[in-house]
Amino acid sequence: MSMHVRIGITAVVMLACALAGGLRPAFGHGALSGDADACKLSIGPYSMHFIGYQPSQSGNTEFCEDIPNTGQTIIVLESIDEMLKDMEVGIRIATASPAGADNGAEVIFEQPYRGNSRGSITVMQNFSAKGDFVGIVSARSTENEYVARFPFSVGLPPAETAASAGTGWVWPGLAALLLIIAVLVGWRFMRRDRAAAEAGGG
Repeated sequence: MSMHVRIGITAVVMLACALAGGLRPAFGHGALSGDADACKLSIGPYSMHFIGYQPSQSGNTEFCEDIPNTGQTIIVLESIDEMLKDMEVGIRIATASPAGADNGAEVIFEQPYRGNSRGSITVMQNFSAKGDFVGIVSARSTENEYVARFPFSVGLPPAETAASAGTGWVWPGLAALLLIIAVLVGWRFMRRDRAAAEAGGG
């Protein structure tokens, strides 16, 4: 088998392995983005850390984004930008609604605008039922007002959207196809090289 063919087959195999083990679809959580052991919540040009705890179930273990279980939950919002300490901050948690949290969804927690001089806000909420929710954090000054909206789930396994459920087979299927092609190409060239060697030896 020629060197070029070997390199080509190796590249195909490596690509198939990468597709099978290294690529996964990513899904957003609104204004939340992962940041080490906490989530970073973007409120206009400013940021907060979102950290959650469920002491009765998991002690001091922190979670980010989705809440693993129902029950008493502590959510801590810590201001990253000092400017947020000079603003008033309000928080709402509502059941998720296709029309949005401001259009008929049930609000289960609400903290009106209040000062944020300490830069840290603690929310204690007892989630009695599993489901999808949305959090809304608002910050305002005398000149500006910013709103961050982020969806999250409570007590649910990592969910696949309808789109991901329909395309979940794509990466493994493509990886398997590439491996089959690599094997067939290698087998074909091995046969050709063997036939050439036998013809030359004869």
